[in-house]
Amino acid sequence: MSRPHETAVRETIEELGIIKEQIELIGPLDYFISPLGALIYPYVGKIAGDSKIVPNPDEVKEVFMVPVKFFLSAQPTQSSVEIGTRYAPDFPFDKIPSSYKEGWRVFGSFPVYFYEYGNRLIWGATAGILHSFINICRENMVIK
Repeated sequence: MSRPHETAVRETIEELGIIKEQIELIGPLDYFISPLGALIYPYVGKIAGDSKIVPNPDEVKEVFMVPVKFFLSAQPTQSSVEIGTRYAPDFPFDKIPSSYKEGWRVFGSFPVYFYEYGNRLIWGATAGILHSFINICRENMVIK
């Protein structure tokens, strides 16, 4: 079983078509849980300036650069995704306590962030991880 930092490096290599020696890991961020339950262990790192990025078209639609200063000054639009359950149509409600009802039962929600940079939209897990990273930067005054 690979460790989270090894997975982060392997995924970067696979998605961006670079070699391991071009990646410098800086450190881990807080884990991220997607609304569908995927557990992600994101890492911050640097890619060597002379690296030629060749994205894997099966995994990456587009690669573009956004200055960190943009995220420090931008406030994302925020919405949410509700998480819930619904019983199947053939569920035997007549056999269980009446407190169990048909239809959706919402148990919670996850925030979803949207950053607009030029004509591009950054959202979903990417924006959630960026939002967490930028908040850490602000709290620790790492980037000005």
